[in-house]
Amino acid sequence: MTTPPITIPATVESTGGVQLAVHDLGGSGSPLLISHATGFHGHCYLPVAHALAPLHHSIAFDYRGHGDTPRPEGQVVWDEAVFAHNPTDPDGPASTLDSAPYVPRSVVANPYFDWGDDRHP
Repeated sequence: MTTPPITIPATVESTGGVQLAVHDLGGSGSPLLISHATGFHGHCYLPVAHALAPLHHSIAFDYRGHGDTPRPEGQVVWDEAVFAHNPTDPDGPASTLDSAPYVPRSVVANPYFDWGDDRHP
């Protein structure tokens, strides 16, 4: 089975008209969208994309304020739940706050991914 050529735009429009930068990281096979972690950008995943190149055509984007995507206007406020510890006491106990409402999430959608013995806690 051959995969048709993929045309990757340089940007895609997000909410509020913000243009998110999109990066074609190359490869062949089915498309794979790479979503980076906070503080990173799409090009951080070039080594991963190169390793997956025989199986996937990797595409990454930069979240707002990361890499080539402009930072949002106004003040950026981080909820304390996104920190692994209290920023004013880095040697203190780990945070037990739920960060899920404040961070982007991803889903593995490749039918060939083997979860092995992993299961929901």
